[in-house]
Amino acid sequence: MRQPVRFAFAVLVAAGLCSCDANTDHGYLEIKTEFETLGSDVYLLNSAELSALKSPDPVDLILQKPVGSIELDVQRDGRTIKLCSATVTKNRIVTMDISVFNDRLHCSVQ
Repeated sequence: MRQPVRFAFAVLVAAGLCSCDANTDHGYLEIKTEFETLGSDVYLLNSAELSALKSPDPVDLILQKPVGSIELDVQRDGRTIKLCSATVTKNRIVTMDISVFNDRLHCSVQ
């Protein structure tokens, strides 16, 4: 009687292990803006548009990202400008603070 129960338990455990994603290494990226964004600016994270940063109000955004390098760019007046880059590490938070100083965008990474 115990043999079928053990077998069923072993099958369930094996199925659970097989369904797990082996590449679950991820970290978090926090992006903070301390200013009202211009409607014409397009923010790109690794060449993918971040529509959440188009808000006219200051933004505090947290994204789950795979481990590795990331790059934040802005498209303005037909040009792509690199703001900053960072490395996302497993189970850690990387913070990018975007601010304006003398009418120029600045990014600091913590």
